[in-house]
Amino acid sequence: MTETRVVLTAFDRPEMLWHCLSNIRKADRPDNLRITIRLDTGYDRDIHRILADFTDMPIDVSVAPKHPFHRSTKQSANVLGGLYMACQRAHPDSIVHLIEDDVIVGPDHFTFSAKAHAQADYFAVITSDNCNGGEETEHPGTGLKTSHGTYRGIGVSFRADAFLAHIGPHIRPEYYLNPRAYIRSILTPDPFKGAWIEQDGLIRRIQMREGMPPIAYAMQPRSYHAGYYGKNRPGKRPHGTLSQRIDAVGAVIYSPDEMREKSVREGYYLDSIPITFDR
Repeated sequence: MTETRVVLTAFDRPEMLWHCLSNIRKADRPDNLRITIRLDTGYDRDIHRILADFTDMPIDVSVAPKHPFHRSTKQSANVLGGLYMACQRAHPDSIVHLIEDDVIVGPDHFTFSAKAHAQADYFAVITSDNCNGGEETEHPGTGLKTSHGTYRGIGVSFRADAFLAHIGPHIRPEYYLNPRAYIRSILTPDPFKGAWIEQDGLIRRIQMREGMPPIAYAMQPRSYHAGYYGKNRPGKRPHGTLSQRIDAVGAVIYSPDEMREKSVREGYYLDSIPITFDR
């Protein structure tokens, strides 16, 4: 039986997770949706307080196992391990979404993704804006554009069988322990010369190989990146009680002007422009 699964990764931003889940709750969701909150090791225990606000949703919790990894692949292990587990448990035709805690989905993120996957065997379907450049081919009447080598893990979904076939073979200890050496030995020639070795960079290189299916992007974005602070962003983390932090995040991530100010750099803002979804 096919189903729709969400792997929602979280670590130390419970206030951001609250907004992520609130928007998933508002979205049009299939009846067979299942959400796994994938917690990275060392996660903020306030996340349990957040989950208490969402007991009406089909959520279960999984904590990433501890194992050796390179300092740059701790988050990658959580993301890739969660996706691999979900795809193994799902029917091959099922759709598996990756939604990190700083991703905001629109009302038709899930319905649009399902329709796109039904049209062709894409490597992935992505509902956020393509910020990685590259040539795109528009497909009038479908709401889609396709490209190669432009993967980003914002609002992304895979068919379970496609993920296991294309990405699954690379989820292995050799990558976690020495990602740069693994990429240089397996995914050659390396177009990025050793840069961008975390999960998005790994998946991007896999898709760029000859014969890989294209990536499908929504011509009109149905999700966006709201993470103006965190591991790879220098924005100021909110302080105060959990409720105050939720409010502080909400004052930023839905406002283009506030997001521009808090993003610190223009390039970060262009990756995280808030979208006013028609609700």
